[in-house]
Amino acid sequence: MTTAQIVNIVLVVLCAILFGVELYFKTRGSATEAASHLIAEIEQSGMLGKDKMAYVVSQLYELIPAPLKTVFTPERLQVLAQEVFDNMKKYALEYLEKLDKKDQPKEEEQPEE
Repeated sequence: MTTAQIVNIVLVVLCAILFGVELYFKTRGSATEAASHLIAEIEQSGMLGKDKMAYVVSQLYELIPAPLKTVFTPERLQVLAQEVFDNMKKYALEYLEKLDKKDQPKEEEQPEE
C-alpha cells in the first residue's frame, strides 16, 4: 500500500467521522427545538406530567433519523426534554419576577430628619 492510498483512506475516515459529528449536533439542535415546541403545545392539554413527558419523548423519537436512534434513545430524549422544560420554567419564573418588580409601586423616599 502506498502512502497516497493510506492518506486517502485516512481522509475518507475523517470525513465520515466529521459528517457523523455534524449530523449528531444538527439532530440534537433539531430535537431541542422540537422539544420546546412540543412542551409549549402539550402544556395546554389536560394531561398529567408523566403523560406529557411520554408524549413529548415519543414525538421526539419519531423525528430522529433511523441511524441515530441508537444514540438518541428514549431515555436520552427524556433527559433532553426535561432540560428544555427546566430551562423554560426558569425563564418563565424570572420573567414573572421581573414583571412583579416592575408593577410594584415604588416607595416614596421621605426626607431624613
